[in-house]
Amino acid sequence: MAREKPRPTWNRSRRGSVWGKCLRPVQPVRPDLAALEGKLDSVQKIQRQGCTLDITSYWVSTGQGGPWLMPEQMLKLGRLGISVWWDVY
Repeated sequence: MAREKPRPTWNRSRRGSVWGKCLRPVQPVRPDLAALEGKLDSVQKIQRQGCTLDITSYWVSTGQGGPWLMPEQMLKLGRLGISVWWDVY
């Protein structure tokens, strides 16, 4: 059986922060989008090197509701070629 090549990752966590206690689930991408503002050339350079960029969020549901993205956030992420996904429990 072939071994899968390790995938290098860079992780950023907000666990335990005030942000992490926010009740508005739209928040997960705001700090990341702010950090990427004006960085299109850098993002594209990384992508040309064969890397993918994803924003992931671990989400534990306590009932109804959950994370969402605003249209302007989706547009910015689309322009940058960045996927967003949630690990929902």
